[in-house]
Amino acid sequence: MGRHTDLLENQCKDLRLPRIVEQIDPFIAHMAKLMAAQEKKTPPALSDPELGLLGNRLKQACSLLQALGFPDTLGHLDLNPGNILVSSERCVFLDWAEGCVTNPLITFEYLREHLRRIAVNEPQAVERLLTAYLRPWQPFFALDALKQATVVSPLVAVFAYAVGTNTWHSPETLLKPSVAGYFRSLTRRMYREMLLIDGRRERCPACA
Repeated sequence: MGRHTDLLENQCKDLRLPRIVEQIDPFIAHMAKLMAAQEKKTPPALSDPELGLLGNRLKQACSLLQALGFPDTLGHLDLNPGNILVSSERCVFLDWAEGCVTNPLITFEYLREHLRRIAVNEPQAVERLLTAYLRPWQPFFALDALKQATVVSPLVAVFAYAVGTNTWHSPETLLKPSVAGYFRSLTRRMYREMLLIDGRRERCPACA
């Protein structure tokens, strides 16, 4: 915390929330072109109204995270167990080509997603990880606020990953089917995360 100027000068990606918000409208506009160019019927392309709704929800999610006042920190766009070495004395994090400055919950979401995939038969493991991660933040934030943040952070994390490079708005994206398909897939994932947020809010009024 407090070192974002040095980190950005040393080539960390700038994925601070205001910077992310600036990219939402251009990203949605470009994804509309990619969806319109989709030739396969399945999975179905997102419509313009669906993309418009996704863009609005992304802005709302970023606004909520920003309002909570989390500091900008050193982040990692590929935080997975293979990039973490643990000994009895310390931890070492690898692959800093994916280093960025961003909201800390975004980095945590990548680790949580990896655990969710490998612990499909042990959902409580994901909850234990979340509880452990949030514990040091509790002296600074109300628990309800932290829970609200973790409801919307998966959506923001997928978007941050998508715009973490300049590939998404390259004119060549439309010309490369595999790349175009990849970004359509990421956008559909964001839409699913948006629907999950709606479902969680219906079950948890405090998260609304």
